[in-house]
Order: sequence, then structure tokens, then C-alpha cells
Amino acid sequence: MLTPLAAGRPREAAAIRRFRFSAGTERHLGSMSSNDEARTMHPNHSHPTQDPGRDGGTDEWPGAFTFCPICGQRLMSRVVGGKTRPACAACDFVHFRNPGVGAAVVLRDGSGRILLVRRGPNATRPGLWSIPAGFVDYGEDVRAGAARELLEETGLLATVGEPVWVATNTHDPAKVTVGIWFAGTQVGGVLAAGDDAVDVGWFNLDELPPLAFDTDKAYIASLVE
Repeated sequence: MLTPLAAGRPREAAAIRRFRFSAGTERHLGSMSSNDEARTMHPNHSHPTQDPGRDGGTDEWPGAFTFCPICGQRLMSRVVGGKTRPACAACDFVHFRNPGVGAAVVLRDGSGRILLVRRGPNATRPGLWSIPAGFVDYGEDVRAGAARELLEETGLLATVGEPVWVATNTHDPAKVTVGIWFAGTQVGGVLAAGDDAVDVGWFNLDELPPLAFDTDKAYIASLVE
């Protein structure tokens, strides 16, 4: 469900390569990893480097490249931009790791209940519940991505309004993400679980099912303060 790799030809001298992360991982704010156009991550090389520091494959932040995706040489550590990063001595590729970006739509019904989905067997933290959300595709408008994920997971159409919550998810250190929760208004559709959701329902804020992600918990807690 992630966009495919986008790459160009290697540039000369000390150019930094530009790539887009791609993989068949599930799409939720709590478990994403991707990059902006000046950064890189590649699923075929998401193994720890020898000594990449905080920005690479340490025990704290695993998942950095081991080998260069351009020329195949083993990456070494180099200080770039004030941080130690995996880099290639042969072609000057540098692995800049960025968190993924995802979007959620918060729907409330006339009774104040919130819409949640139950996560399927192939999702992160299966069996638990979360606010409908997922990756924003490369080049996709963030609100369009939020509306698309809502439709895929719940069958509902919604207009997407203003952001109501922004948070960083670090429960999976190899796939750190930044999420944006938007207020939404249902305008159509038929409620039905889909994509990586196996159930969907409306819940009172004081009668919630077990939630998958601390960031969802924190946002919902803010609604009752």
C-alpha cells in the first residue's frame, strides 16, 4: 500500500541521492516510515549499519541501510549535517532517515461517539482499535490521503477539516512516524470495515475498546479533559 520506489540516475561528485521509501507494510499513523524528496530509505537495505549513530541502525533506532542502494558497497559512518549517518565512500550516497507522514480522520456522531477500527491480522498490533488513519502517498495532498484512508478502512466519505492533533509515534523505533489528526464530517458512504481493518464501530469516550496506539489514547483523553 506504499508508493513504489522513485529514483533517478546517480549524480556526480558529492551529490546526495533522492529516493522514496516503499514496502508492503501496513499503513497507519502508528507504524509508518517514509521520506521527503531529499531523503532516502529502501526496504531492500533496511538493516543496521555498523556505527551510524542516532540517525542510523542503533539499538535505539534500528532499520538503517547496511549497503548502498546505488552501487552495492557497504556503507560506513560519516558526519553529515551535524549527525553521524550511513554513507557510501564509493558514490557519495547518504542515508538520511525521515519519519513517515500519516493522516487520520476523527469522526464523531450526533451522540458524541468516536469512530474506531479494529486492526486486522496483518496490521501492527492486530486485534486492537485505532482511529482510522494511514500513510499519505508521495505527492498526495495530506487531507486527500486522510479521506482516502477513511474510505478504505470504514467505507465512509467525509470532508476533512482542520487539524486537531499532531504527534510523533515512536512505539516502533524502526518506523518512526509523524501523524496529523483532522476533524472530519461524514457526507456519505456505508459503514463497513475494509483494507487492514476487520471491524468498525462508534464508541462512547468512556467506553472505549483496547486501543493500539498511545497517540490515539492521548488525543481521545484530551477530548474528555
